[in-house]
Amino acid sequence: DGKKSGPLAAQLKKNEGESMLNAWIVAIKALKSNAQLARDASKQVKGGNSQLYNILLLADKELKALKDGDEFRWKYLNDAAKGETKAKLKHSQLLVDLEKAKARLSTLEDDNAAESVNGPKNNAAPSMNKAMGKMFSILPGGGEHVMNQMLTPQQRQAVVMEQLKEAETKEAK
Repeated sequence: DGKKSGPLAAQLKKNEGESMLNAWIVAIKALKSNAQLARDASKQVKGGNSQLYNILLLADKELKALKDGDEFRWKYLNDAAKGETKAKLKHSQLLVDLEKAKARLSTLEDDNAAESVNGPKNNAAPSMNKAMGKMFSILPGGGEHVMNQMLTPQQRQAVVMEQLKEAETKEAK
């Protein structure tokens, strides 16, 4: 146990001598010191492992957050692209509707110029003209043929003017 007294130390001193006892004591002290150093090193390694584990957990969380952020940004970008595509298609359709309304208006203006000034007048309210325009627009060909048969040129013009106003309003938005 590293002491010069005790029954083992006395027996060793008697059999081997003082110098052997001193050598034995030095060897025991060195072993104890090395054991303490090994224990301390073990504690440091254990502490280092704990710190490394915490660092790895934090890095894993940060990686997951970055991945989730990337997925969110891609989803947002994809949704924005879809919205832009829909808006462009709607705008294109509105431009087509506007051109159709302008073409109908010019055709009706030509028809009105040919008809006499004393012909029947359209006294329908604008909301009625809008409703009639929507009703005719769901028919094949935009309802042109049916409108020509059912309405006078002034009535057709009023309906087309209302559709033109609506198309211009939508196009302006």
